[in-house]
Amino acid sequence: MRLGRDRFASHQHHGRLSVSLRRCSASEDGLFLMANAARAEGRLPYQSTQAQRGTLRASLRNSSKPRQESDLKRTVHDKWKAVTALLLSIALTACAVGPSASEGSERLTRAQAMFAQRCQAAGEKIYRTVDDVEGIFLLKLRPNYVNYGNQYSLDDPYGSDLLGDGYIESFLRGSYQAHVKDDSNAGLKRLGYSYVDAINPADGLRYRYTGSIREHEVVSSVLMGGTGKKFKTTGFVMDKVLAPEASPRYGVTYDDISTGEERKYWIAGSSLRVIDLVTSEVIAERIGYMMDIRQGSVEGGRSPWLLAANNACPSFYRDRNPVPAGRASAAQSRQAQDFVQKVLRPKIN
Repeated sequence: MRLGRDRFASHQHHGRLSVSLRRCSASEDGLFLMANAARAEGRLPYQSTQAQRGTLRASLRNSSKPRQESDLKRTVHDKWKAVTALLLSIALTACAVGPSASEGSERLTRAQAMFAQRCQAAGEKIYRTVDDVEGIFLLKLRPNYVNYGNQYSLDDPYGSDLLGDGYIESFLRGSYQAHVKDDSNAGLKRLGYSYVDAINPADGLRYRYTGSIREHEVVSSVLMGGTGKKFKTTGFVMDKVLAPEASPRYGVTYDDISTGEERKYWIAGSSLRVIDLVTSEVIAERIGYMMDIRQGSVEGGRSPWLLAANNACPSFYRDRNPVPAGRASAAQSRQAQDFVQKVLRPKIN
């Protein structure tokens, strides 16, 4: 009875492996070729094709020779385990090799079709504009990191902008002028607002941020070749105090609107909205999508989400960001300010 159970169990294992092998490859030669490729990369111990086939045949042949029932009881289970292990290693190797070129082409075709469909709903919609706006309320701040290639992290890689406090600073008057020598480019002027309110995630309190270009003291960075000593320079300085009771009427927020299916094909969706906080009315919204044309490849040290910016709708190439072709991610900075200022026109003192 034990011998029968062992054979039955072995046939069960063999049947499951046969299904796995059929899913991963259509031929024995294909399996052996893929196994050898894996061994060349060090993922499996080296064994020649001749030896692989020899091991399989010898194991099957020896297990079929007439033996005493006691010997069979001791060996048949171990023989089938050895054969099963060898088959399993080949099957897993075949699966690990990845999709074929044709499968990759089909995947990209599906991704491009999905991206084209999403782009039909992308663009800017401005329902109402407001003049003489002194300050705004940033309802959500940007993170302090850049998502270079985390496929499923819903942190709005399309809307990637200046990081942390830099995002707040980008909306303040004088911050752009402090970082550029010439602000005479045609198009929308980046004037900025007199103040910006935002809730500090650390304590949950609302603060009011202001800023100006003035002389201030900084420390020379040792990491950047400095001496570590303090020196004075002129630049933009941001100030922060607890906000007064009355908050700004207009708020700005963003959301990652990607679905799991979109992220599967390396498509990221974004919503940037301007809201009248008194009436809860959305007075403007920008919807954007971008897709990594290489579907997440990190070959050559590439960063999928940075390079996805080259394939975006709406495009990041604006008259305020004259960056070279192929470097659209460099034009993502201040994209929120550029859109918001079209809707909430800053008051000029």
